[in-house]
Amino acid sequence: MAETDLNFNQKPYVDGAKTFYGGVVRDYSGKVEDVTSPILTVEKGQRVVIGKLAQMNTADVAEVDILCYLVCGLSCYNYINFF
Repeated sequence: MAETDLNFNQKPYVDGAKTFYGGVVRDYSGKVEDVTSPILTVEKGQRVVIGKLAQMNTADVAEVDILCYLVCGLSCYNYINFF
């Protein structure tokens, strides 16, 4: 695909540098990788970038787990005390 092609600027782009937990979408400030399509540019012979994806590590996942457990625990506590 040529970068001057009209469809080049209409290619999809997915911003996967996000996290979603607790019902909230947040920007991810850690390591991200480009997502590419199998289509190559004519000019450079490189794959076309169509987005980026967060590369979460175990510390990121642990943080999400802690928040989820906290929210779940508070929800259960409030539910039990409601009755």
